[in-house]
Amino acid sequence: MSIDWLTPQEVGVVWGIKTRRVQFLCVKGRVPNAIRKGRMWLIPEGTLKPIDGRTKAAKAINSTDSNVKCTRHFQCEVEINNEE
Repeated sequence: MSIDWLTPQEVGVVWGIKTRRVQFLCVKGRVPNAIRKGRMWLIPEGTLKPIDGRTKAAKAINSTDSNVKCTRHFQCEVEINNEE
């Protein structure tokens, strides 16, 4: 069984973001199992887009009042406890 690899350009189209942003996510270690071959990043096919840290979902994950259930890589379901 072989792994199919995608370039940052191909992943950018799938994720709906720019190529440079995909490269930046790879450099920061936010893309699981991404490897660097020379000057090019290779990303396994089917890798999920990391959650953007500036969004409400990311802030809910980082808050202490939430129950986070991560199913796969960076896909998470968040239950926020609003007990006041």
